[in-house]
Amino acid sequence: MPEQNVDNIAFLREAGEALAELKEAQEAAREQDLQTKRLEKSLASEKKAVADSIEMTIRKRKSEITDSYDSQIEQTQVQLRKVKAKREKAKNQGMKERMDEETADVREDNRRLSTELKTLFRQHDVPRFCNTRFFYALYYTRGLREALIFLITLVICFAAVPLGVYHLIGQGRTLWLAGIYIVDILVFGGIYFAINNHVKLRYHETLRQGRKIRNQIRAGKKKIKAIKNSIRKDKNEDMYGLEDFDENIARLEAEKKEIADQKQDALTNFENSGKVLITKEITDNNQERISHLEEDAAASGKTLTEFLARVKVLSMRVAEEYEPRLGREFLQEDKLEQLIQVFENGMAANMTEAQELVRTGKLQPTLSAFPELPPEESVEEENPADQEKIRLKKPGKT
Repeated sequence: MPEQNVDNIAFLREAGEALAELKEAQEAAREQDLQTKRLEKSLASEKKAVADSIEMTIRKRKSEITDSYDSQIEQTQVQLRKVKAKREKAKNQGMKERMDEETADVREDNRRLSTELKTLFRQHDVPRFCNTRFFYALYYTRGLREALIFLITLVICFAAVPLGVYHLIGQGRTLWLAGIYIVDILVFGGIYFAINNHVKLRYHETLRQGRKIRNQIRAGKKKIKAIKNSIRKDKNEDMYGLEDFDENIARLEAEKKEIADQKQDALTNFENSGKVLITKEITDNNQERISHLEEDAAASGKTLTEFLARVKVLSMRVAEEYEPRLGREFLQEDKLEQLIQVFENGMAANMTEAQELVRTGKLQPTLSAFPELPPEESVEEENPADQEKIRLKKPGKT
C-alpha cells in the first residue's frame, strides 16, 4: 500500500477518534445538563413548597387572630343591640305614658262629647245610622275627607252600578243602558231624597247640633294627634329615665372600640414579628434539605460547565485539525469509514478522489486504474528509476 494512503488512513482514523471523543463528551454534557435541570427543578419545587407552607401558615394564624377578636366584637355587638332594644322599648313606654298624660284632658272632653252626642240622639229618637260619618258626609258635608266620601259614593251609585248592570245583562243595547241609568237614578236618588225629607228635615235641629259636637270631637282628635307628634319629635329624653341604658350602651361601645383597637394591635404585631418568626421557623426546619439540594445543583452545574468546556475544546480541535482537509460533509463516522475503505482498497490516490468516490457511491476497485503492486520488499530492491516509473503509473497523482 502506498505510503501516502497509509498516512491518509492514519489521518482518517485520528479524525474518527476525535469525532468519537467529541460525541462522547457531548453525550456526557447532555446527561449532565439533564441531571442539573432535574436538581434545579427539585430545588425550585422544594423552595416553592416551603414558600407555600409559610404563606398558608401565616394566612391561617392571621385568620385565627381575626376570628378570635371578631367573635368578641360580635358578642359585644349582640349585647349592645339588646340594650338598645330595651332602651327603645322603655323610651316608647315613657312616650306613651307622657302622651296619655298630656292628652288626658282632651280625651276626656272627647269622651264627654261622644256621650253627649249619643244622649242627644237618644232623647230625640234620631235613628242610629244618622250618628255616622257616612251620613254626615252625604247630608252635612264638611272637610276634605267627608267630601271625598261623598264623591266616591256618587261614582259608585251613578257610574259603577249602572255600568256593571249594563255589562251583565244589556251589553250592546244602547236603550238598555239608558233604561238602567233611569232606574238607577230613580232608586238611589229616591233613597237619598227620601232620607232627606223624612229624616234630615224632621231631625234637622238635632242633626245640626250633632254636627257641631262631631266637629268638636274632630278638633279634639286633631289636638291629640298634634300633641303626640310633638312628643315624638321632642329630642329631650330626660323625663323617660333612660340613664341606666345610656350608661350600659356607652360602656359596651367603649368595650367594642377597645376590642377593635386590640385586634388592630395584634394584627400589627403579627405583621411586624409573627410573620418573621413563622418564616424563620419553617425555613430553618427545611434549610438542611434545601442546602443539600443547592449544593448538589451547584456541583452539577460546575460539572456541566467543565463538560461544556471540554466539548468546546474538542469541537475547536476537530474544526482546526480535520475540518479544513475533510470539510463538514465528511466529518461523520460513516463517511470516514467509507473513505478509509477507499484507501485500503487502493481506489484513490488522494483525499479529493476518495471523497468524490464516496460522494458518487463508486466504492468497487478498478484494476486498470489501480494495478497490483509488488511486495514491499521487491520495491525496495529495485532502483530509484523503476520506483519513479511505478509512481507515475498511478492515476490522479500530481
